[in-house]
Amino acid sequence: MDPARLLLTGLSQGGHGAWVLGARHLELWAAVVPVCGYARARHDGGVGHGCWERAYGEMELPAWLLAQRRPLP
Repeated sequence: MDPARLLLTGLSQGGHGAWVLGARHLELWAAVVPVCGYARARHDGGVGHGCWERAYGEMELPAWLLAQRRPLP
């Protein structure tokens, strides 16, 4: 395990969990990608709950995630 490359993602309720864990433990994550999880109950004309297919189908997402590193103390 590489502690500089801890990544967090989740969808739906797991997306909400990613928001919560990501915000509570900022020092742990190289990247946080919550998908169709809620931080605040609000609709702003986005693509809706089914956006996870589009988000996880994004060809650049895996490479972007693997390129993220957080500085270690």
